[in-house]
Amino acid sequence: MRLYKILRFLIKRRLYYAIRNSRLVWFYILNRKSRGVYRKSCIKLSAVEKRVADDLKKNGIALASLEEFFPGENVLDTLKKYSAPLRAEAEVKNKKSFLKFLFDLIPVLDFQNPFLALALDEKILTIIAKYYGLAPKFRGLTLNITTPIPEQSMPIDSQRWHRDPEDKVVVNIYNKELGINKKVEIGDINAFDNEKLDAAITLPDNAEEKQYDLTLSVYDEDNDIYENDEDDKSIFTKEISLDEGSCSTVPAASITASLQSDAKAGEELIVKATIVNTASEAKTFSLSAGGYADWASSATLNKNSVTLDAGESQDVLVTLNVNKGVSGEKKFNIELVEGNKFMSQPVSVSIENLSGLPSLTGLFAGIGGDNWYLWGIGALNVLLVLIIIIVAIKVAKKKE
Repeated sequence: MRLYKILRFLIKRRLYYAIRNSRLVWFYILNRKSRGVYRKSCIKLSAVEKRVADDLKKNGIALASLEEFFPGENVLDTLKKYSAPLRAEAEVKNKKSFLKFLFDLIPVLDFQNPFLALALDEKILTIIAKYYGLAPKFRGLTLNITTPIPEQSMPIDSQRWHRDPEDKVVVNIYNKELGINKKVEIGDINAFDNEKLDAAITLPDNAEEKQYDLTLSVYDEDNDIYENDEDDKSIFTKEISLDEGSCSTVPAASITASLQSDAKAGEELIVKATIVNTASEAKTFSLSAGGYADWASSATLNKNSVTLDAGESQDVLVTLNVNKGVSGEKKFNIELVEGNKFMSQPVSVSIENLSGLPSLTGLFAGIGGDNWYLWGIGALNVLLVLIIIIVAIKVAKKKE
C-alpha cells in the first residue's frame, strides 16, 4: 500500500509539471500578461544584442564579452572585485552539494551590488525579452561556485553540459525571377506556436518595379517539408510590391574609415570612422564592430550611437586590441543600425608583426616570436667561440 501511494504521488507530480511547463500552458496562459506587455513594447536591439538573441534562438548558446555591451566601463573587473571577499564564505546551502553559494538563498536586494545592476540592465533585459517573446520579470539573484564531483559519483543532470532540445525550423524563400533562393533558420516552432520571420533579401539592381510572388517553404531539421494530418505541405506564397525605394533595408548613411595609429601586432589599433547622414531628415544610428575575433581580442568605440541632421557627419574612433603574432592583411566590419535597417562596412588593415626576427625554413626554422633575443644571444656566443678558436690556432702556429 505504501509503495502504491509513493507511485501515485510521483505520477501526479510528474503529470502536474508536464502540463504546467508545456508551451501552451506556460507561454499562453501563465505568462499572458508578460506576452501582452512584450507585444506592445516594440523593443529595438543594437547589432550586438540582435546577434546574441539570434544565436540563443538558433543554437541555445551565445558568446559575447562584457566589453561589447559596456565598452570602457571595466564591468568584469568590478564584478571580480565585488565577489573576491565573498568566495571565502561560500558554502553549500541546498541539496545540490556541488554548488557553493556566495549569496544567501533569498538575498537582500542591494542596489549597490554590481551583479544586480547587471541583471537589471536594459541591454540584458532586451535580449531576454527577445529570446522568450515575453516581458521579463525579476525573480531572484544567485552567484555560485560549481565544484567538480568525484569520478565515481552519481551523475547529476543539472551539472552536466546541457541545453533544451529544439527542433530547428528552416524557411526557404524563393523567387526565380529575382534570383532569390535563401534559407533562414528560425529555431523551433511547436504546435499552437508562431515565430516571426526576419530576413534580409538582396534584390538585383535591374529588378523591374512590379509585383512578385515569393514562395516560402517550411522545412524541419531532417530537411523535410512540414505536413499536417491531411498531408498538406507547408508551402506559402507572399506577394511583394517593388516600388522605387520601397524595399531598401540599408540605412541612409555612408561610412568611410582611415587609420589613426600604427598597425602592429600586440598593440592597439585605432581606426577613425566617419559617419554621414545621407537622408533628408535627422537620423540616429547605432554603431558596433564585428568580424575581428580571429586577429583581435576586443574592439571598443568611443561612441555607440550618433544623432545626425540631414547631411551632417561625425567621427567615431574604433580601438582594436591586436593579438600578438598577427601579420598581413586583416579585416573587420563597422556595423551601423537605424531602426530595422542594417549596414556593414568592411575595413581592411595591414598588420606589421613585431614578434621578432623573420622565420626561416630549414636549420633555422622557428627563430622569431617572443624568444628571438635568446636566439640572438645564442648566435653571439657561437660567434665568440669561433673567434676564440681562430685566435688560439694562430697563437699555436706562431709558437711553432
